[in-house]
Amino acid sequence: MYQLRKFGLVTAVSSAAVCAFSSVSAQSSADLVAAALSHQDRPAEEAADDGRRMPLEVLSFAGIEAGMAVLELEAGGGWYTEILARTVGSSGVVVMQNPAAFEGFTGDADDNRAASLPNVTLSTTNFDMLEPSDESIDLVTWILGPHELWFKPGGNSL
Repeated sequence: MYQLRKFGLVTAVSSAAVCAFSSVSAQSSADLVAAALSHQDRPAEEAADDGRRMPLEVLSFAGIEAGMAVLELEAGGGWYTEILARTVGSSGVVVMQNPAAFEGFTGDADDNRAASLPNVTLSTTNFDMLEPSDESIDLVTWILGPHELWFKPGGNSL
């Protein structure tokens, strides 16, 4: 009986410690994202979309941290790229990926975004051609890209 109570106490203390460390990490992530959202150089027209796109909630949930290497799939014109770059800071990097087929859609927006943020590189390539080295990416995001996928009854893609 003593062993069972001891096990229960150790489990409870361990669980509390994990929760405490998890909430500290989530809080620091939220603080970093909030600072990026309020950055003085952030375009006002992009900040106007925050209510609809919910970047604080999305990126805090992802657990983004300063110094991370982030691969942003189908970044488009870079709405999230701006926030990601400022969140990971100067010690982090963001690889802004767009397939070549996006060039008609993005125009120069992705090139201009990458050029304006020193920790961002643009990769114009398809998913199956990406070649990040092992363990070089800490977080992969694919936030706005999946919206073009949908299904009809029976599970067939339209």
